[in-house]
Amino acid sequence: MEANLRGHLSTGTFIVRDMGAVSGATQRLSDEGRPRVHHAGRLLAPPKRYFGIQRDTTREELVDVATQEARFGARWVKIIADFDESGDLLNGTPNYPQDVLNAAVKAAQAAGARVAVHAVSPAGIEAGLNAGVDSIEHGTGVSERQLEIMAAKQIAWTPTLVIAPGAAAMSREMGGKRTANAVLAGFENAGRMVPPAAKLGVTILAGTDMYPPGSIWREVAALQATGLAPARALAAASTTARAFLGEPALEEGAPANLVLYERDARNDPEFLTRPSLVMFHGDRVAV
Repeated sequence: MEANLRGHLSTGTFIVRDMGAVSGATQRLSDEGRPRVHHAGRLLAPPKRYFGIQRDTTREELVDVATQEARFGARWVKIIADFDESGDLLNGTPNYPQDVLNAAVKAAQAAGARVAVHAVSPAGIEAGLNAGVDSIEHGTGVSERQLEIMAAKQIAWTPTLVIAPGAAAMSREMGGKRTANAVLAGFENAGRMVPPAAKLGVTILAGTDMYPPGSIWREVAALQATGLAPARALAAASTTARAFLGEPALEEGAPANLVLYERDARNDPEFLTRPSLVMFHGDRVAV
């Protein structure tokens, strides 16, 4: 984690929203000398429903475990709303009954955390929306009707378009070529839904999921490729994300964190990998 955070900092990333960990180590991180981490504690899923890296959480335990994560200091609680290790990622049923998910989300939010759900199927997305989560992660099977609900409820969406090839390769190993093609079709659907989401006013966030530190530019480029305006795509990794996380922008009293580029990165997202200056809390960072 320390190496990852140094990698983020060297490319001008000052805040990281960590959407679920395989241990409780992220909860012990301090902000001193490193990017601020909005961590989500352990990934919560039923046994055998998320690669075995989750905190095994049965339907009977979900409310108590989600509340516990929040009380332990997690800024986010991450629930795997749908996943099937057989590889049927788009047509599976939600991992938890709707009333249980509703209660868990309400309890975690009452304890001071926000809630994100991994959801790729229409049914999983619907379960998250009905529960009133704060963000949908992936959302590959999302419909325009669901986007309308997200806009109305101010639920953010992280499409993670850049992981499509990796997710398809993983799915091919799990369920064969047919499953991999279904996953790619899901990401193609998500790409088509980005412009309508922007038009509806959905908060779109840039996320990298399985990519390493310094690769956020890839998602900015992927968002642009859908037809999203360059400024809006860049904002998904900067100003929009900061506002969503409640972090200060360029305003009096904000930390002296600044990243500069020799040319306008909106027109060339790959240039985000080559900052000319990174200043963190007033000190120059080696790049």
